[in-house]
Amino acid sequence: MKGIGARLTMAGAVSGAMFVGSVLIAILGLHSSKTTFRYYSEIEAPQLVVYTRLYANGLQTGAAIRNIILNPKDPKAYQNYDAAVKEFDETLHEGFRLTERSPERQSFL
Repeated sequence: MKGIGARLTMAGAVSGAMFVGSVLIAILGLHSSKTTFRYYSEIEAPQLVVYTRLYANGLQTGAAIRNIILNPKDPKAYQNYDAAVKEFDETLHEGFRLTERSPERQSFL
């Protein structure tokens, strides 16, 4: 077993085993990444969009209230207020739907 053939066979077997091991580790890493990405794309990202929309709707509501105070006779200011409040309520309900599995996040809403 001291011949060159045995040494080459051993080197080939070791490098083959290392290759197979690295491929298995890569596949497990890809599977883990897929799970993490799926969680982010299906749960985290939609919730982040809801939070951003709630913030934007709050700003729109505040701007509409300011416009009503500055010019109470302007009907467009009241329409903007009604639209902002309606969109805020719709977004809030969507947020509750998205966070129904997380009571802690629902309490933040």
